[in-house]
Amino acid sequence: MILSEFQAENYRNIEKATVLFAPGINLLLGSNAEGKTNLLEGIYTFARGRSFRGASDREQVRFGTGGFRIGIRFLSGGSERSLGYRFFDGRRERTRNGAPLSSLRQMLGQFRAVLFTPGHLSLIKDGPAERRLFLNIGISQLSPFYIAALARYETILENRNRLLREEKSGVPTDAEQLSVFTEALAEACVPVALFRAAYAQAIGAAAGRVCDRISEGKEVLHIAYRSTVEIPPLPARQGGRPLEAAAAAPAGIQEKIRLSFLSRMQEMLPREKAAGCSLCGVHLDDLAVELNGRPARSFASQGQQRSAVLAMKLAEGEVCRAACGEYPVFLLDDVLSELDAGRRAFLLSQTADSEKQVIVTSCEQEDFGTRPACILRVKEGSYAPAYR
Repeated sequence: MILSEFQAENYRNIEKATVLFAPGINLLLGSNAEGKTNLLEGIYTFARGRSFRGASDREQVRFGTGGFRIGIRFLSGGSERSLGYRFFDGRRERTRNGAPLSSLRQMLGQFRAVLFTPGHLSLIKDGPAERRLFLNIGISQLSPFYIAALARYETILENRNRLLREEKSGVPTDAEQLSVFTEALAEACVPVALFRAAYAQAIGAAAGRVCDRISEGKEVLHIAYRSTVEIPPLPARQGGRPLEAAAAAPAGIQEKIRLSFLSRMQEMLPREKAAGCSLCGVHLDDLAVELNGRPARSFASQGQQRSAVLAMKLAEGEVCRAACGEYPVFLLDDVLSELDAGRRAFLLSQTADSEKQVIVTSCEQEDFGTRPACILRVKEGSYAPAYR
């Protein structure tokens, strides 16, 4: 997958810009607060569906204007495609190849990207929510079915939690209705858990290989999916596509998972009523990350944790390629300055593959040494090519 063009109008500090990219490494070079991250934020919107900074659409509108427009052109599967997004006067419009899209879900999975920011370096030492987000973003770019399954689960969870909150506050609730939502929640757990387990297995294998190369065989990285019930192993599938095993899980395994969640929820119900929320389900999932057999969060040094995160982000790209037949676009936002020389050199060596396109921001060209790159100089929301 190759991003060829990004367009923006009244987006963040960008009044109007058309930015062209080349295959290989593209360097956005400029001082802080000039618009480097803004550009990556706009690009990644088409992969994730929203700002990776957590900003609302209204917060991304250029000051003094009524809305913004962003768009990309990219090559995928040998053909050129385009996506557009417009926010004006509180209304959102999305397009694919010029045709309107009725929902965000229709846009996701068209353009795939791996984002690596300094904030991701806390992926291991932060709480489970960050690792669930890592899973959700990675899988959502590969499977529309997962997006729908996760949305369904979150809707049922919200309704069940509403009943539990009412129970806690003393408002009489319908026991039969709560039972219906419990059954539905257990069933909704199944596809989400299966896809996460399959993806975690693929990520773990790929990240383990990357970590072995980073450490020159001195460190063993192990990643495992952890849910509130045991998820049985899935039968291996031919062809190397990591999510096929989840999509084609035998009915017997699916029923076993459903009953496990249902039994656990029924067991936890008194505690849930006291807490006013659901205490079992895939909204509590986590990834267990171990280095040399010990939890990385507690026992790994900061440098080792950074190596593990670097391995996980590179593995995200490898799993995407295995699933879709092509690499995603790699977006590296000021991450080079946060890595030591060895890890920085390794990251650049792993993204220098002729099949990969990388867009990286930096304040200093020296971070690249003598590496060839397409350089775009960034100043006050404008992007000028230095050489190609």
